[in-house]
Amino acid sequence: MALRRMRAAADPDAPSRAVALPASWEDEAGMALAALAPGQGGASLPGLAEAWIARLLARGLRLSLLREEEQAPLAESLRALLAARRGAPGASVWRNDSKPEPRFVLNLPAFLDDAGGFDIPGYTAAIGTGIRALDILTGGKAHVLRLGYADLAGLLAGLGLAYDSPQARDAAACITAFTRGAAESASAVLAERFGARESACLFWPAPPAACAVPGLAAAARRALEDAGRSFGLRHAGLLALT
Repeated sequence: MALRRMRAAADPDAPSRAVALPASWEDEAGMALAALAPGQGGASLPGLAEAWIARLLARGLRLSLLREEEQAPLAESLRALLAARRGAPGASVWRNDSKPEPRFVLNLPAFLDDAGGFDIPGYTAAIGTGIRALDILTGGKAHVLRLGYADLAGLLAGLGLAYDSPQARDAAACITAFTRGAAESASAVLAERFGARESACLFWPAPPAACAVPGLAAAARRALEDAGRSFGLRHAGLLALT
């Protein structure tokens, strides 16, 4: 990945620092990187990312939440999400701060294609990666995980929908329902391996019958139904939208 170097600060009053980020990323990303990196020295996106990925893999292996042969695929999935700007953990993971509950955030507009479609398989895989990462980060003990999505407004703009329109609300409802169903299915996979702690949810608010994203409404219903057919979940809650 080609990098460019710049000086950036987390806010206008903070001292600037040298940062290295992908060449195609805008200056605002450099400011975010300056805010995420601990200390005041130089920072690079690959270096910071490899540090938290290595910590996550080591923790998963140490706690028997991850097999050795699973390390490389999980690392590659996390790198791919970050490089495509599709998803990443919250700031506390980057800063190696164990006090706040870890989060994993998916960037909705990054799953849109040029034709106005939504990468449903890619989004499903990203949710599975996020749930797996959060389960490891919480030591496999948390009953509630904090997976969320960001920039719904950007997604709606990319679809050409007015933010306060009924069509936008339907699309948002379908996205949320699909996220919940796919996250619960990912939790069910972990429950098969480590034991179920919660019953599968058999009743949920029905998503809209259709929305502006081709195939998303049907995918949301399937995801919820698949999760409901599981033998149990590892987690009582999985979504956190802040």
